[in-house]
Amino acid sequence: MRNALSAVAALAGAWLWTGCAVPNEFADVDHPGQPGVHAYHLAKAEWAVCRATPQTPASRQAHLQGILQHLDTALTQDPGVALFWQCRGRALLELGQIDEARHCFAKAIQRCIEWTPGWLALVTVHLHQQNVPAAAEAVEAAWTTIENLRAGGTPPDVMLLGIPLVTTRQPGVRDDQVDPRTGQARLLAQVHEAVQWDGQPGRLAASGVLDVLRGYTNLGEFLLVRHQAPGDHAAQERWLLAAQRVAPDLWEARCWRAWLCWDRRDYDRAEELLRAYYFQEVAPGQAEALIRTVYLRTCTDAFLDRGDSEWRQRAELAFARLREQSATYDPVHDVVLAAAEQLFLADERRPTALAALTGWAPELPRDRRIRGQLLAALGSPDPAVVELPAPPAVGGGQ
Repeated sequence: MRNALSAVAALAGAWLWTGCAVPNEFADVDHPGQPGVHAYHLAKAEWAVCRATPQTPASRQAHLQGILQHLDTALTQDPGVALFWQCRGRALLELGQIDEARHCFAKAIQRCIEWTPGWLALVTVHLHQQNVPAAAEAVEAAWTTIENLRAGGTPPDVMLLGIPLVTTRQPGVRDDQVDPRTGQARLLAQVHEAVQWDGQPGRLAASGVLDVLRGYTNLGEFLLVRHQAPGDHAAQERWLLAAQRVAPDLWEARCWRAWLCWDRRDYDRAEELLRAYYFQEVAPGQAEALIRTVYLRTCTDAFLDRGDSEWRQRAELAFARLREQSATYDPVHDVVLAAAEQLFLADERRPTALAALTGWAPELPRDRRIRGQLLAALGSPDPAVVELPAPPAVGGGQ
């Protein structure tokens, strides 16, 4: 990875003594102007809506296309802003346009070698494409950039990103030269904007931004282990705990820990880990799709496995909370949770959910089992139920 970093650093080195000048590839734009700033904030607002509510494939695609249009406008105005390239890549990832997303993350890194969010995004891209060595290199690069940022950043990056913050909405301010400390602060502010697209708080100290990046890099290590050794829950949880130690509010790490508990049928621990987040006693909460999915599947599977009234009550409360938020599940985006919602809070959509569940042909034994249990609970027993062995005894976890 040192060689990969060196290659990009060589490009950055050519800019070292050019002050705030931007390489020709980025045209002559160095400072975000008003049109670019405005378009970025429109994209960010629509992204928040897209993440906050369950979407049908058609509505989700419409939102993401709208986000891309706003970001394309921002990049037309300000093609040198790493943040805009990063966010465009995130939207493309959600659309499944992996190669195009990778191009955007590479452009962000080319703009700023210390752009840690770009390296972390490449971890996801490379794992999706089954390129584990490249994913491991991206994780190493992320660790290296974090240490460089902690030490003050690479001079050309500090100068090139010594620009008015997109959050200040003061594009009229111009700095022909900036001191390293100001440039570093502005670079970290753009990084902070990028992690807000992952649900991180809108207010963080500079040290907090670096801790969040360390947390996400530990999460990248977890994803590597999960990809290479999916059955090694102990190793996976070690990385997740490491992520939470440096970034306690990193909801993704907590959610993946709950997923591991759900996977080994330790439903009590999984529910405990996510309860406050799901019911939005802390933020971010139910707006995050992964939190919704893991929490609702935990309550549903626990009731179907155990059949006790306590878990039924938890599941009913969870789905009632979902509806309070004007959210619901349709078989198009989750056949299991759409059927489970009708099990606990039936309405006129029950026949549609039941038909979708009946026509579903899952490949995994666990999914086949849950399908059979749901069909039986909904009054339509399925003779092809695949039973799994009883879950092993589990402890309370950490």
